[in-house]
Amino acid sequence: MSNRFLILKGTAGIGNRLITLANAIAYADKTNRTILVDWSDGQFGIKEENVFYRYFALNKTPHIQSIKDIKNYYSLSHYPKRWALHPNSAVYDIYKQSSSYFFTRIIPSKFPKKSGYWCLKEKQNNTLAQQALNLLNKNNPPFGGNYSTKMKEDVVFFADFCPPFSPDILRNHIKLSDWLNSEIEHLTKKHQLERDTVGVHIRMTDKQPVSDLDQLIKKIKNLGFEKKQVFLATDNPEIEDSFQGIFSNLIFLPKWRPEHIGKQMGVHQYAIRNKDYGMAERQLKESIIDMWLLSKCEYLIYQKNSSFSRVSAVLKNEPTKTVSW
Repeated sequence: MSNRFLILKGTAGIGNRLITLANAIAYADKTNRTILVDWSDGQFGIKEENVFYRYFALNKTPHIQSIKDIKNYYSLSHYPKRWALHPNSAVYDIYKQSSSYFFTRIIPSKFPKKSGYWCLKEKQNNTLAQQALNLLNKNNPPFGGNYSTKMKEDVVFFADFCPPFSPDILRNHIKLSDWLNSEIEHLTKKHQLERDTVGVHIRMTDKQPVSDLDQLIKKIKNLGFEKKQVFLATDNPEIEDSFQGIFSNLIFLPKWRPEHIGKQMGVHQYAIRNKDYGMAERQLKESIIDMWLLSKCEYLIYQKNSSFSRVSAVLKNEPTKTVSW
């Protein structure tokens, strides 16, 4: 295990987190770093309680589970330095997502902050001068996928939104906890998902599909799936009701959803905004189960603009039986 470290902070939903983790594992491997995955931001459980290792395990990847496992932490060098003073803070405790439309048009394409960066919350992009200062501020790191592999600091903090990633790393280095894998295998056998079943994912709250829902239903029928079993994973109960009226062999797992969530907020955002951490962790578990069960189905129709769907397709790894909508 290396005495150089990468601390990955969780941002956004489960799909983005797993994609970013795959990217971070690749970076840690290239730079000989031991990785710490920190999902203690409150999005999927009690704030300051790291839920990642309760549901996942890292395979063939040097890792630790706590800042406390880093000896002499404060005597080491860190990037960015501001985060070093608050190592247990979540991304949004310190930063906000930012970019500069004007400067990204004129700065070189290889400039690490060109595609976006984390801006200190007290710094605002109200003027071009402030934007220029933010781009140069070393406490404003680029998104993790744009980090240089030549960084010399002992401890690097890493966060991103759906960076490029290796499907092989996602499949082979990120595993479910044994208890959760057993539950998913039980559900797979119970519903016989691996035979004559098409899995369908529809995200219909904060992120809307780019294709028409009628086209999806038509695709299911045209592919001969109408009479097969349909496993539906969705964040919208109206979609469940609609599909029940169309497909007689429909399966979906019951979920607890907040009332009147609307279409402006994802289900993973509701709990943290309302400090309902019990519901947040329940949503995490339900989301992981849906994601993995989709990958177990004989066929998969995934939503191409959803990171959740993309992960299911990667896990399935059968291109001839996987299509997007």
